[in-house]
Amino acid sequence: MKSFISKKALTLVELVISITISTIVMLIVLTFVADSIETVISSNKKTEIYEDLFSFKDIFSKYARWGYIDQNLLATTATGSQSDIMLMENFDSSQGVVFWVINKETMSIEKQQNYELYYDKVLWYRQLSETELTNINSNPSLVYDLQFFPDKIFDGLKMKDFQMAIYNSGTIIDMDLEVLLYYNDSNKGLRLDDINPEDIININLIF
Repeated sequence: MKSFISKKALTLVELVISITISTIVMLIVLTFVADSIETVISSNKKTEIYEDLFSFKDIFSKYARWGYIDQNLLATTATGSQSDIMLMENFDSSQGVVFWVINKETMSIEKQQNYELYYDKVLWYRQLSETELTNINSNPSLVYDLQFFPDKIFDGLKMKDFQMAIYNSGTIIDMDLEVLLYYNDSNKGLRLDDINPEDIININLIF
């Protein structure tokens, strides 16, 4: 009887040890898998961001170097108060284009009072007719009344901040972008300052 009990106790100890080892191994495997999945998601998201970034860079370069020689910052403020807005027009002021951060819900330029808030805002551009360009040059605040269109969207560029500077009479345009790596609709209305800095990509472009 003693021998039987001893063998049974030994089997129970072995079972506990086996379960413990299996649990540890599973935790290690699950941690590795979770990290791998997160890495893949992050990599895919960065690919989407940089694809839209290259598209934006090509389009902006076209306007900046192919005839739209007059660049004007309609709104330019220090980082932390408002994103900048760039108005460009061709040599005879018959056509123009505007670049800035857009609120996807209102389909219009982001208002200063919403700058620090988290919501679905992206980088867009809009071409201007001669009449629109003339009106905005006369009254820059009319730019806030412009409606934007889905075909000009860079949806992968979820913006935190968009700052520009013009040097050498417009021959050099220095652009700083802060792009969110992830967008979560449930965070809408929160302050952007509460976002983990590791979830923000800082990009500098020079044209």
